[in-house]
Amino acid sequence: LVGKESTYEITVHNAGEVAAEELVIFVSLPGWADVLGAEVSTGSTQVVPAGEAGRTFLWKLGHLPGATRERLALRIVPRESRPLDLAVRWEYKPTLSQATIEVQEPKLSLRMEGPREVMYGKKELFTLRLSNTGNGDAENVVITLMPLTPGDQPVSQNIGIIPAGEEKAIEVELTARHAGQLQINAVAKADGNFEAQLAEKILVRRAALQVEVDGPQVQYVGAVATYRIRIRNAGTAPARNVRLTATIPPGGKYVSGIEGARLEANGTRLQWTSDSLNPTVEQTYLLRCTLSLPGDSRLEVGCTADDELAAAAVTTTRVEAVADLVLEVKDPAGPVPLGEEALYILHVRNRGTKSAEGVQAMAFFSRGVEPVAAEGAEHHMAPGQVVFHAIGPIAPGGEVTLRVRARAETAGNHVFRAEVHCKPLGTRLASERTTLFYQDRTSAQQASRPAPLGPAPLGPANADPGEPKLPDQQTPPPLPPTAGGTRSFPASPGDQMQPPKVER
Repeated sequence: LVGKESTYEITVHNAGEVAAEELVIFVSLPGWADVLGAEVSTGSTQVVPAGEAGRTFLWKLGHLPGATRERLALRIVPRESRPLDLAVRWEYKPTLSQATIEVQEPKLSLRMEGPREVMYGKKELFTLRLSNTGNGDAENVVITLMPLTPGDQPVSQNIGIIPAGEEKAIEVELTARHAGQLQINAVAKADGNFEAQLAEKILVRRAALQVEVDGPQVQYVGAVATYRIRIRNAGTAPARNVRLTATIPPGGKYVSGIEGARLEANGTRLQWTSDSLNPTVEQTYLLRCTLSLPGDSRLEVGCTADDELAAAAVTTTRVEAVADLVLEVKDPAGPVPLGEEALYILHVRNRGTKSAEGVQAMAFFSRGVEPVAAEGAEHHMAPGQVVFHAIGPIAPGGEVTLRVRARAETAGNHVFRAEVHCKPLGTRLASERTTLFYQDRTSAQQASRPAPLGPAPLGPANADPGEPKLPDQQTPPPLPPTAGGTRSFPASPGDQMQPPKVER
């Protein structure tokens, strides 16, 4: 009705999910209609005059969230009787259309669980853990374990799909066959060129045996040879159940040195054991044996232990045979009357292991005693002395016995001296004895008779008729003369040798 107030309601609805910004509602009114008031649920209002043709009512909402409604109530009074058209339009800031796309990506990581130190030859269990820490599934995953020994083939296993955030474990059994640092390499690959690698070092501990044997370079037959045996663990783990064997050279005989050792194989092999040998530890043994065969003798020493450990060493000794002469003199057991013969026996024995050649023996008497006979070898007699030459050869263990008979011309203590020379050996032996010659009544009567005293003739003519005859000799070079007064023993061919050994 003209002149009567009417209420018109305008509702704005944001049906989208995105808020409308800087929203303004424009309501166009004719000039013959008056606006008495307005009520809004939000925002502000304003009437803008536009002349007699009409006016515009502004509703400024500003921000209108998505899926919300707001209301405007206008109180209008028409002044003319004609149709009342309300033209409504709106304006807001244009919104940009934006979509968020999530890109999924798998991320592989590989780690190993297990000991970082292992023993050689012992099986150890390791666990490879393959994780997908990304936000996408890893598909067609294959893990490959690289070979530990050059020349071996890699080992691969198909894992399949590993969902995002999940992990799979693969158990691997390894047996180390090389001592020292060992590197385990593994790689995991998935579709899309995704991969993870692993390189872990572990220490493989193993014992390492070393054997050394030292002995004399030259040894004489029958003498005791001492060998020093050293075993050492140069590895990084204890050596268990250590077993040692020493092979005695042919003709050798074990004497002593190693506690708990036992002889086997008819005495040609010596064995002993040690429970364990820690790293860097060294043990030393002394082995004593005799060697009876001339030539090169090889002593071989072997050492073994658990885990297929072995070591060996050998040393060579040159064994030489040598002659060793000894002189024993047997003189009269008691005093001897003048005019009677005194018997002196020389035993020349070779206690060595080689024949003695070039042996020469001599017997000397102090003034007042003269030799009358000799036997046992070719000889030459001169005043106060007998020279035996061309004795021998004397075999090992052999003995030559020489006998010299003499008479005293004057009573008293008289000295007998025996010497043995062997120039090839550089040997000079000597032995002295003292014999008391005394004058009884019979010998005094015989002494009053004239008798020639000069040097005894060569050969057996001067020998006692009851003694065996000696073969004719070729006269040797003359011996040095005796000194005046008390007879001194003449110089001998062995004067340039070592001082004589004197047995009394």
